[in-house]
Amino acid sequence: MRNGIYSFYVTLDGTALKGIALVENDAVAGFNRNHIYFLERLAKYPPERVGKHRQKHWRAKAIEYTHVQGSIRGFPAMIDGEDDEDQFLFEGESDADINVRVEIQGAWLHDLPWQRPASTAT
Repeated sequence: MRNGIYSFYVTLDGTALKGIALVENDAVAGFNRNHIYFLERLAKYPPERVGKHRQKHWRAKAIEYTHVQGSIRGFPAMIDGEDDEDQFLFEGESDADINVRVEIQGAWLHDLPWQRPASTAT
């Protein structure tokens, strides 16, 4: 998955929420109106043993924020999936309740502002 800005959907126990995410150096940080999301890849296989499209293990965390101070809730989840250059799809279950399914999918929208190619002067 390439660095950039992604649109994404998080489906938690059948409820889909849309958000925006920043992907940089194989880490995903996203948000929507109610949550902040973090995804980090866990090393499972040495890079020399796997191809470009491979099964991956990720740790997902969501933090719900509200206007009430001290009211922060979240869920950790272990998710697996695949990604290619312009999209990703990860699925798994909540660590707190194996009956709660988590799905996170994203599609590339734009380069990161600080990684745009330099324009040529004419």
